Formats: sequence, structure tokens, C-alpha cells
Amino acid sequence: MIGIVFEIIGIIAFLLAGNAPELFLARAMQGLASGAISGPAGALLFHYRGKTGAILTSFSTSSGIAVGPLLGGFMAEYLPFPLKLVYIISLIITIIPFIFIIPVINRFRIDNNHNVFKFHFPKLDMEAKNLFILSAATASIAWSITVFYLSLSPFYIIELLNISNIAITGLLVFLMLVISSIMQILSMKINIFNSLTIGIISIIIGIILIIVSLPFKSILIFSAATITIGIGGGFAFTGATRGIRTIAPPLRMGNVLSNYYMILYFCMGFSDIILGLIDNMLGLFNGILYYGSSLIIISLVIIIFLYRHRMKIIID
Repeated sequence: MIGIVFEIIGIIAFLLAGNAPELFLARAMQGLASGAISGPAGALLFHYRGKTGAILTSFSTSSGIAVGPLLGGFMAEYLPFPLKLVYIISLIITIIPFIFIIPVINRFRIDNNHNVFKFHFPKLDMEAKNLFILSAATASIAWSITVFYLSLSPFYIIELLNISNIAITGLLVFLMLVISSIMQILSMKINIFNSLTIGIISIIIGIILIIVSLPFKSILIFSAATITIGIGGGFAFTGATRGIRTIAPPLRMGNVLSNYYMILYFCMGFSDIILGLIDNMLGLFNGILYYGSSLIIISLVIIIFLYRHRMKIIID
């Protein structure tokens, strides 16, 4: 409930924003909303749906991020009030579940006789520390390359291909994340170790394709990178989330997931900052080259540790 309140505040702040600091404040509210919702929502899905809950958790994240840029780009390009309409619709969509959640929370409070708004600092079981770090690192790489792609694709479409249509940019992002969502469903057919390995290797290939596509200004190579990153992100994120489910005690699932998402969000935000700093100091191509190369090195290190711990994570 707190998360939805923050989300509503964030959307209203976007509607009323008139300068960059206000936009940053609105985005901060949405960040608080994501943090407040992700852990408890994932824990509930894990509790009621088990292995399927892990797939639903990762699938809902990717599919939601996929649909957002597509609809936002379409509304900004073709519908009236391009800077306001998307937030008005988002506000309506957010208020609807808020109305239905209130009676559920009230009933939960009465049944359990405690305050559901009590804050819990996330805790981590020491015996699961290594596998937790490995899963969190894999998921962080998956989302770091996703953020990398989301930041790069508008520039690629607008600057290199001389196409200023926002809807096309949204469509390209949609394609990548839809592929990722489909791969998350397919990953249910294989064990966690294979899912993580396929994901990391695909991410490495996708980064190489992005780097190669820039000097050649090739939409074909960039499209291949889009598909490969979608495959890698889907397998890696779902495999990591399934791994978290296997190591987290049922009664502490929410705490462990909160740690997991906290690391993911930090790495996603930090990645954008680092890429921006390198871009300002060395230029875009060098920034992409150094940033992409660092992600490849980290991914190779993760593969080494995956093989070292493969017997512990091969069984789901």
C-alpha cells in the first residue's frame, strides 16, 4: 500500500513538474514505490505459486517495462497532450488496484493483529550468502545491460539513423523486452544453472554486437544485439530469481528479496551514472567501448563462479 501511495505521488509530481529538479523528485518517488512494492509482491508470489512465482515475478517486471515505452512513445508521438496524457492514464491505472488493495490490507491487519506498516530492515542468511551474491550479481548484469540498451537505443535511432519518431524508439525497446519476457517463460524448462549460463553468455555476445554496430552504423547488427540481449536478460534474470527462491527461508522471503532488489536497483542506477561520466570524459563511442568491456569482464568472472558453485545451484 505504501508503494502505491509513493507511485501516485510520483505520477502527480510528473504531471506538475516544470523543471529538471522537479522531474528528478518525481522519479525519486517512483523509485521509492518500486522498492516498497518489489520485495513484498515477489514474496507473495513465491509463497502462493512456488517456482511459478519466480517466473511471474521476473516476467511481470520485464513485460511491464516493455509495454511502457511502447505505449508512452505512441502517445507522445501521435496523441494530444504528449507530455501529460501518459501520466494521466498511468494515474488512473494505479488508482484502480489501490482501491481494491485497501480492504485486503484492512482485513489482513485484523486477522493478524499487528501493524502491517512496520518497517523491517532487510536481513540475509549467512549460509546462503555466496549463492545470494552470485544470483544478485547475475541479475544485476542482466539489468545493467538492459539499462545500457535503454539509454543507447534512442540515441542510435535518432542520431545515427536520423529517425526522430519516438514511437519507433519505443517499439525497439518493446521488442527487446518482449523477447526477454518470452525467454523467461522458456527458462522454466531448464535448471537454474543452465538458465544463468545461457543468460550470461548471451549478454556477452549482445554487448559485443552493440559495440560493433556503432562504427558500422548497422541496424542489422543492432537488431541482432537487441534479440541477443533480450534472450540473455530473460534467462539470466529468471534464473537468478529462481535461485533466490531456493535459498531464502519461507518466513524471511520478503527480507531476502528486498536485499536482492536493493542491489539490482543500485547497480542499474550506478550503471547509468558511470556511462554518463565516461561519455562526458571520453565521448560516446569510447564510453560504450569501456563500459561494455567492463560488463564483459564482470560477466566472465560470474561464469567462473557459476561453474565453481554449479552443484549447489543446478537443482531447482
